[in-house]
Amino acid sequence: MDGFYASHVLEHLPRRDCLWLLGNVRRWLKPSGVLLVVLPDLRGMAGAYVEGALSADEFVERTHLAIQGALAIRPSQHRWMYDVDSFSRLLEQAGYMEIRECGFRTGRKHEVAQLDLAERCAESFYVEAQPGTVNS
Repeated sequence: MDGFYASHVLEHLPRRDCLWLLGNVRRWLKPSGVLLVVLPDLRGMAGAYVEGALSADEFVERTHLAIQGALAIRPSQHRWMYDVDSFSRLLEQAGYMEIRECGFRTGRKHEVAQLDLAERCAESFYVEAQPGTVNS
């Protein structure tokens, strides 16, 4: 596979399941392939909250730290949140190399980066990586 793109999906998985999935994607990618991930930016949201740009209620809603109503986990609930540094460490743990932060609609594989949605740009960070040596 030449490329793998995930936007606002991996935060809905427990961290260990995300690591498992990233490991499998690494094995599926060609050595020249690229993984591009877009995630909600926990650091950015926390900074906006601390600076007063987000109220406590907005911060809790955007991060999905709590839900109102039923106790059951809803599909939209976040199971883990990341910033660029924490997600990059997870990618390293999964065996990726050449991990770098990129921006909206930028990256090594133009056709993959063009999948980015403009409405998610302000609340997101973008990271791409290559699979490195695959250990089957």
